[in-house]
Amino acid sequence: SNTISDGQFECSSNLQIHNETHTDENRFKCILCGKDFAVRRNLLRHRKTHENEKKLFKCDICSRTFTRCYNMNVHKRIHTGEKPYKCNACGKEFSDLRDLNQHNKTHLLEKPFKCDLCDRDFAQQRYLKQHILRVHSKEKLFKCDVCRKSFSRRIDMNVHKRTHTGEKPYKCRLCGKKFSDLSNLNRHNKTHLLEKPFKCDLCDRDFAQQRYLKRHSVAHANEKLFKCDVCGRRFSRRHNLNNHKWIHTIKQKFKCNICGKEF
Repeated sequence: SNTISDGQFECSSNLQIHNETHTDENRFKCILCGKDFAVRRNLLRHRKTHENEKKLFKCDICSRTFTRCYNMNVHKRIHTGEKPYKCNACGKEFSDLRDLNQHNKTHLLEKPFKCDLCDRDFAQQRYLKQHILRVHSKEKLFKCDVCRKSFSRRIDMNVHKRTHTGEKPYKCRLCGKKFSDLSNLNRHNKTHLLEKPFKCDLCDRDFAQQRYLKRHSVAHANEKLFKCDVCGRRFSRRHNLNNHKWIHTIKQKFKCNICGKEF
């Protein structure tokens, strides 16, 4: 028989193929049926036998068959309800990556962010902000229909127009004062932080809000700071002391000025 050293192979490629037949390992495996081959060329020839085969992968739930494992796995998500692919733009979920990719194209056509200064629309808010800074930052497109004064922002024009109408929609919850501009109300609210109109009757403490005064008054609940100068009895509240002193006033009205007897 011929040996490798006989030199009877016509070309090196044939010799390489022949050498592979001498290996003990079957290095090439068919991914469709699992059969092993020592020579790659034999594996390629074998795979052609699968080209005419159909529906090799079967769903173990409904027994439906598929030619590709990927398609079977996507199908099985119908039974499990699994939707592992989520749209980053709207949160919608899909069982098939191809459906997600198709869905993403719809967002490229959507432009929900509209410019108030012109008729441009944008797919993302950051593009709208960039557009306003680049195009409209120095423009004054909004004009007051009363005095014709111009503004670069619609909100500024609306605030200005209230100087003509007298409208003051923003009201201070502490004192009731009204303002035409929200920023003016916020500035006004800071003045209340410095005011302390709620005074404690039991000590010299003052408070900015009544709820703080009530909380403070709890500390005086067990104290009796107010003393009757007639009998020495003490009270925790000035109001109770004043009511008590009325008793001494009544007693004085029914006392005999000659003998001191009380009635």
